[in-house]
Amino acid sequence: MPALKSILIFLLFLIPADSLAQVQFGIYLDRQQTESLSDGQLQQFQSTGISLLAPEGFLSTTLQTDFFRVMPSLPLAYITPRSAILRNESIYSILDRYNLHYWESRQFETTGIIAGRHPDLKSSRVQSFYQSFRNRLPDTQLFLITGLSDSVPSGFSPIADAGKSSAPGVVTEGIILLASHRGPNAVRNYAQEIRTAAAQGYSTFLLEKRDYDFLMNEEHYGAELLYAFGTQPAATATVPLPALSPESPALRADVIILLLLWLSFSIHFRFNPNYTRTVVRFFASYSFMVEDILRRHIIMGSSTIIMFMQVMLLWGLVLYSTFNGLLGTGGFEALTYHLPFLFGSWSVFIIAVAAGALFNFISLFWLVSCCYRQDIFSQSATLYLWPMHLGFPITTVLVTLSVLLPGSPLILILCGLFLLLNLVSFYVAAAAFGREPTLSPAFHFLATSVLYSILLGLFGFLIYSYTDIFHILLLAWRVG
Repeated sequence: MPALKSILIFLLFLIPADSLAQVQFGIYLDRQQTESLSDGQLQQFQSTGISLLAPEGFLSTTLQTDFFRVMPSLPLAYITPRSAILRNESIYSILDRYNLHYWESRQFETTGIIAGRHPDLKSSRVQSFYQSFRNRLPDTQLFLITGLSDSVPSGFSPIADAGKSSAPGVVTEGIILLASHRGPNAVRNYAQEIRTAAAQGYSTFLLEKRDYDFLMNEEHYGAELLYAFGTQPAATATVPLPALSPESPALRADVIILLLLWLSFSIHFRFNPNYTRTVVRFFASYSFMVEDILRRHIIMGSSTIIMFMQVMLLWGLVLYSTFNGLLGTGGFEALTYHLPFLFGSWSVFIIAVAAGALFNFISLFWLVSCCYRQDIFSQSATLYLWPMHLGFPITTVLVTLSVLLPGSPLILILCGLFLLLNLVSFYVAAAAFGREPTLSPAFHFLATSVLYSILLGLFGFLIYSYTDIFHILLLAWRVG
């Protein structure tokens, strides 16, 4: 019998630890959700196996929270080198309030503090900020929610974000924030993510409050999924799951818009002979085409308006597909945190269309004002917009890459190439007008290209110097 007992103990040690471990679940609440929390909701949390609360605000001391451990979360998200929080001491007054509320009041069983979500840890200034933060709380366990692509500052433990992490990274405290899943197989996706993370060594799983509510609305499967993993070894948990549902491929609106743009080009090209000839001649015999335009042998009317509208839509499509292809859900979340007027991914399309219209209108107005003459608008629009036909194939490749290879750096290269094409088109048109005998080529070059470049460069410098947009976009790209 003693020999048999020794064998059983030996076999027990051979079983992976994660197969014996039961996972714990927690709820991550934003400030508004924290303030509206009720005892009824806490009872629901408890009945479904939730044992940890991560509130971003202040839990009411009247709530019955004895059953829960509390990990307060500071309102520090997506910090960039120029974030206002780094320029003042307001965070420390907030920290004092958290300390008074959660620790000195002794109303809650606390377990560390979440000191931020997805800061720009590649920035030395942000790293320095967190080091001073660490020095202010030498005896407190500090966590950072991160995609684990950056090195966490000394003295901090990472909380992995399953929605923004492509690799398991280094598991220290074994806490992970689950990704958001929707669709007919969402519960199955949650179950698979929990099993995978448990096998990697994670033991505590945080759910966003909205994701928890979603699971609770999935008939009885969501609640039983949490209960099953919370009461059985993670690797062998018997989890009730709904039947696998076929998922129809989602319609890509950007692909539909691209097809409609090509259709509009085809119809215009097929039924407007004058437009057909000019497009072909512009690229096949550019010099002769420019001479004909300047001599008023070719006067384009409605075609320039149609082309202007198509270029506006190309701007929207290019920037929308670039943001979707490079940032993804995680990056867009970082973007909307800093730019709350972006109410959804399609707001990027709308703003890009407006930006394209403004940029191209200003460029055309500049050309018109620098060499006013009869039919100048038609001539300027033709010389300026016709090179933009190259934007159609560029946009087609970009949209294809954003669908098939999201995250590819080629997406950014093509976006830059498209925007560069807009600039080149202006200089091409300005140089073409320089052939006009009534204009002084030297003066015309200074009045158009040089001044245009100076003002454009000055505008870019002001944007870079007095806004945080560059760092916000860079952080969104990293998070995505």
